[in-house]
Amino acid sequence: MMNIKLYLCFVAHIFSFHVVLVTSAANQCVPVLDNKCTSEPGSYNLTRFPNALGHSDYTASDGEFHQFLNLIDSSCSPSLLPFLCSAFYPKCEPLTNTVLPPCATECVKSLSQCSFLFAFYGFNWPSNLSCDRFSDGSHCPQPGVSTCSTDVKKYTEKPCLEYTKKAATNTSTYWFGTNYNAVCPKGSATSFNCTNSRQGTADSIASRLQLDLSQLDRTVNITYTHGEGSYQSCGSKFRVWNGNYIEVQPGDGVYKAYDVHQFPRIQWHAAKSELDSLIVYDVGNLYVHGIYVNIVHGEISSGQVLKSYLHPIPPQTEPNPFAFLVFKQSSSLSVSDATKQMLLQTTDLAAITKTLELTGPVALNWINVVRDPYAIEGLVDLHIADLCPYLETEALLKHNRSFIHSVTLLDVALSVTFNPSATTYTSCCSTHTVTAKTVTLKSLTPTYVDTADVRTEAAPTISFYKAGLISLNRVADTYTLICIDPDVSKSHSPIIHWMVTNIPDGNIQNGQTVLPYIGPMPPPGKNHTYFFLLYKQPSPVDASTVDGYAGPHCQGRCLFDINRFVADNHMTLSGARWMIAHNDAYIRHLYVTQRGMDEHAICHGVSGYSANCHESVVVVG
Repeated sequence: MMNIKLYLCFVAHIFSFHVVLVTSAANQCVPVLDNKCTSEPGSYNLTRFPNALGHSDYTASDGEFHQFLNLIDSSCSPSLLPFLCSAFYPKCEPLTNTVLPPCATECVKSLSQCSFLFAFYGFNWPSNLSCDRFSDGSHCPQPGVSTCSTDVKKYTEKPCLEYTKKAATNTSTYWFGTNYNAVCPKGSATSFNCTNSRQGTADSIASRLQLDLSQLDRTVNITYTHGEGSYQSCGSKFRVWNGNYIEVQPGDGVYKAYDVHQFPRIQWHAAKSELDSLIVYDVGNLYVHGIYVNIVHGEISSGQVLKSYLHPIPPQTEPNPFAFLVFKQSSSLSVSDATKQMLLQTTDLAAITKTLELTGPVALNWINVVRDPYAIEGLVDLHIADLCPYLETEALLKHNRSFIHSVTLLDVALSVTFNPSATTYTSCCSTHTVTAKTVTLKSLTPTYVDTADVRTEAAPTISFYKAGLISLNRVADTYTLICIDPDVSKSHSPIIHWMVTNIPDGNIQNGQTVLPYIGPMPPPGKNHTYFFLLYKQPSPVDASTVDGYAGPHCQGRCLFDINRFVADNHMTLSGARWMIAHNDAYIRHLYVTQRGMDEHAICHGVSGYSANCHESVVVVG
């Protein structure tokens, strides 16, 4: 009996000690009992009650924690167990008797990644674990851009707001920030990739727009969609085969201008009595793309348009942020015509918010956009800039030619236009009639020509101007124009079809014609490509030296060493056009009438030709 009494006393002693451990004194760290929270990497051994859910001991905490075991075992989210442990058994720091509270970021990740299992397990997420109750302290994982997706923000916007503030104040993200000197080496500040009105200032989005982000208290949802389509740019047609759906998250991804050319769906949370304004702004180029006021309940369609939406048309190939800023109004705005006119003309964001008496921003989102052919055409349509030579550079570099170098960057728009008059000629016993027409060489795609339309007697009209701002596109340098056929020899040493040097101020009529224009005369076989190349020359070219770059007995035209000629005269390729011709009826006509070649040999195998065909001439329209 004594042994039994001793045993009972021992059990009672152990039980009383256990109760002390699990209830603990207020604000005191106690050991974490053995459960899932002590078996994972990064686990800890001290906690404290009451926890964030109001549980005062393990009994209450364990009972509620148990309902999550199926979700935990499913491994639906790596954030689930750390979040639940911090909520039910928060880590306690023994030196300060303080706990590390649950993290909002881990809460929203858990919900967004595991909610698809709720119905399967018949589970409802408890209201006392609503993510809105939590914040992200310094001990929490840093919120990423994924916390700004719609699927995550529906649980709480707090992590997205924290990420937005951090991303908007980062000075190393964009070309106008700390990377400016790397993106824009010395001497390139006037190029469209590098034009910066705040040069010398390493900007973030917030500093560039002089934004106070302390009032950010919500997010703005933006979605772009577009289907298949096509558009014209720089005289060529571009086809877009695939549609797109873009949910804009602050600075996530890089998109082409065509991807965002349609007006997006825009919405944010707002009280029913609240009136807001939305300003759409090109951060890199400091340009207003839209102003909407008197917006009710965060629905853009309810607002008044002061400046209609203009889709992004960035001139940069570097990612350029295109921002959507929501501001609060103190009352309904009645904007006079004079004020509206001022708002249409200004690009000063601070002046706009001051004029309209706006506070904020209370919401901010942005998308990164880069230049594409659609943006280039938009700049031309608005009479802002002509950047087609940059597209032409891409097209030119696709030609594998020794005189086209990988570092080539065209900066002059070259126009080559033929205006052949009507004529008639006979070729291989057929009479051909050429009508008067205009033939302009395309800038991005090959122009296939009939040689009669580009014959010697129809020398082309040449004009050119500088790429960039249309208001400043006057050519003030001196140039040399060379037309070559590089396919004429196996050595790829071209024949010169035309050369005019020392062309001043973009006026070819005032240049020095070294070799007059002669039309294409390709031999039978493959097509020949004829390049019109415009070179910027830093000093006058001595025309008497040209013959020295050609082969013997070539009169300065054939076997021309164009690379040596360009290098010796320190020239830079600035503009280009090209056309493709083949051995056609007009060439056969020239072979017989000008070169005196045997007609039977030239015309053998041509449809309708026979040795006695001159007795019956066929007329070809």
